[in-house]
Formats: sequence, structure tokens, C-alpha cells
Amino acid sequence: KENFGSSDLSNYRTDLGTQFVEVQTVGWLTDGTKYDKESSSSEIIERLAKVIVGSERSKSTLNPVRGIQACPICGEEKVLFDIDQFGLTDSRSPEGRYLLGIEEAWIPMGESGFFSFPTMLLHYVVEHAYALPHEFVRSLLNFDFQAEFNAPAEYLRLVEKYEGADEAEALKIMQELE
Repeated sequence: KENFGSSDLSNYRTDLGTQFVEVQTVGWLTDGTKYDKESSSSEIIERLAKVIVGSERSKSTLNPVRGIQACPICGEEKVLFDIDQFGLTDSRSPEGRYLLGIEEAWIPMGESGFFSFPTMLLHYVVEHAYALPHEFVRSLLNFDFQAEFNAPAEYLRLVEKYEGADEAEALKIMQELE
């Protein structure tokens, strides 16, 4: 992915290298990336888990990858997160453990854009005390889980804006096949 190794609050880049100025990155670490440490509250951790798992009204995850991203901090290759502890369920996680590192997630950044982060961010925060940018935390605390949100649709809208309708249509077809 183009965003691995980008510093927090950088502009998002698609796999084709197109920059989305409306989307800021958070937590796109690579091996050896230095990061600030800060413990996050249980509320932040729970909200981050809820965003990743999603709901009937809210779909934040998108762009699944073929394969699993290992944690660049500790090297763990198959990071499973216990979503049962927050009373969350997911049809892809029948045993109550959600596989991190196979997709990214977006949340609204106020009215002006979005934050993009790998689902592995949850592991970084819980296990490695990754310090989240304050702007991201504010958006996470303001995220309305009852409101309609469709990150894949927002992504397609931006792809069409920056890369054209043909590329957006091809991605839409790929999304429907997944």
C-alpha cells in the first residue's frame, strides 16, 4: 500500500499514487518506524474496535488486501483481537476474534474529510501504546455509530473525482465481488 511509512496526518495516496487531500493518514507504520507512546483510555479502544467491526448503519472498513500484514513493531503475524469484550459481533469473526491487518478503515474528520488507518492500529494502540493524534481522537470520540456511514462509497467518490469514472467503476465491480 502507498500509505505505509507515511507520517500521521499526511495526505492519503491510492495504490496508483493519487493523493486525496480530503483524507489524512494515521498509523501507517513500517518496520522500524519511530512513534510516540501514550496510553489510550478504554473508551478510545472500544470506539476504535466498534469502528473497525462496523454495524448495520456504519461500514468503515475498505480495501481488503490479499494476505495478512504482520505487526511491524513486534512481528506478530496473525493478530486477532477479542471483540467479545465489547459485546461486538461480526459474521466474519464467529469465534469473537477479529483478524486485524487485512484492510483499512476510515472515519469522518468533521465535515471536511476523513482519516484513514490500517485496522492494525487497534493492535498498535492496545499492545504498543501508540499515541494517536489528538485530531484523530476528537473525530473518533465524535463518531456517531447510529448515523449512516459508508467508507467504501466515499472512497469510490474520491477515486472518481481524482482518477476518473472508469477507475471508479472497475473498483466498484471488485468491491461487489468481495
